[in-house]
Amino acid sequence: MPSYMRSGCQGGRTGAGLIVLDTQRSILNPPAGTRQRFCYQVFASDSYGNVYVPMEYIVLGLGDGICQNDFYSVTVSVNGVMQNVVWGHNAWIVNGCDAGCNGLKLAFTLRNATDIMDVCLTMNHVYTTGMKSSCIDANGTVYTGISVAGPMQNEDDACPVTAYQEVDVCLPVTITPYVNVGEAAVTCCGEPTIAAGDTACSGNVGGQCSFTISQRVCVALPVTFGANTQPGEYAVSCGNAGEGNCDDCTAIGNAAVAAAQRAVENGMIQMNGCNCTRSATCQN
Repeated sequence: MPSYMRSGCQGGRTGAGLIVLDTQRSILNPPAGTRQRFCYQVFASDSYGNVYVPMEYIVLGLGDGICQNDFYSVTVSVNGVMQNVVWGHNAWIVNGCDAGCNGLKLAFTLRNATDIMDVCLTMNHVYTTGMKSSCIDANGTVYTGISVAGPMQNEDDACPVTAYQEVDVCLPVTITPYVNVGEAAVTCCGEPTIAAGDTACSGNVGGQCSFTISQRVCVALPVTFGANTQPGEYAVSCGNAGEGNCDDCTAIGNAAVAAAQRAVENGMIQMNGCNCTRSATCQN
């Protein structure tokens, strides 16, 4: 028997590496036209050599309000063999402590210490990612406190804000005209006149002829005005903490909620243990 605390609602401590997020197959920040996907590997033994078999089911922790219709697909394979996932038969959204923790319950059995289960959750929406407590049932004992990254909150349900900043942009431009003078082209006008004897030339000896060419030019200069944004470091002001929901957010409360959400997204806050109630009930 593994030497870890058994769990009631107080939560417990399990071996490392039983449920691992597969970062190679997961798509946590999907580009446009791609669905978000969370993929996991579930092992029958932990990194300490403790064996959890027969493993009867797992519960992957989810954020409150995530229900069956929020999944585009759920796939499960055991030792590379695809399993048939049937909602209500071997897949449920569970609430309370009867299953050890809240989330997606998958009843697929691992019998041997070397067994590996692969699970992929493809979502219909994009969710923020945070640490959530998952659990396993091994030989009739529920083990909790297995923190793994998973979908927390629908981004559409978050509190987005669009900020603006008026900026006056001035660009000095100096225009320097230039003139390129080409080679002179000489054209003879009529036949040359040849006079016999010492005949003086008309005009000024060594003189020059000058003339002026003028041209108006219009210079078109394409200029594109835009802006690049660079967010700075966020600041956190910690207020009161307590039990309950954020039903009435003041300006300070809004900042605290936003800071907490960012902390969960960055893995700074880990959600451990088990919660007997949920703020939303899935009707599917």
